Amino acid sequence: MTSNATASDTITGMLDVAARMGREVLTALRSDQPATDSMRVVRSSAANLQLPSLLPTLRDSSCDIPPPCWMPRDLGRVVSHGCPGATASVRLRITNCGLGSRSITAAARGSGGAKVTWDTQTLVLDTFEEGAVTASLAIPAEGDTSIDSLLSVRGCHDHVLRWRVEVTERGCSSLHEVDVQDCPDLIHHWYDHFYCARPCSHAGKDIHTHG
Repeated sequence: MTSNATASDTITGMLDVAARMGREVLTALRSDQPATDSMRVVRSSAANLQLPSLLPTLRDSSCDIPPPCWMPRDLGRVVSHGCPGATASVRLRITNCGLGSRSITAAARGSGGAKVTWDTQTLVLDTFEEGAVTASLAIPAEGDTSIDSLLSVRGCHDHVLRWRVEVTERGCSSLHEVDVQDCPDLIHHWYDHFYCARPCSHAGKDIHTHG
């Protein structure tokens, strides 16, 4: 069962419980029993609503709100290991899943960002075209135990990868690969606000061509 169907069933169940409670309350109030007995029926009906067991289903539905539209897309964390003198690398495979040509730029920042080198930092990708940029870090002969940096990709949206290089006594050069799907957001969601740009966060990144 999908989350939408689960939420729908939960709401239907809540409405059914509320309707039954309403009938019980009306019956109690219309009877000739003392008012104290009628209120006892009302309190008993309210206690049997079982809303605590219904609400978790709603919290687990598709109504969860993602990070704000202005935040970078989180690519997670990569941890590389290597001995002094080795080289750690991360290859970012970027796909333009939007319409038209798009300019992509990559950069490194953070405490270890200045130690990162790139094979290239710019790409121009056509519709559904894939390209790659590789970030490398030469592990110093001494001094560091770990080096942290943030690798960012800017295209239709901003994407950020947290990269840590752990210095070990043994280890060869390493290469990790991370997929980056740079896709325009073409769907207007219920949680969107007027400041969320569509389809891309950055104006002028799509260069539409016809011919």
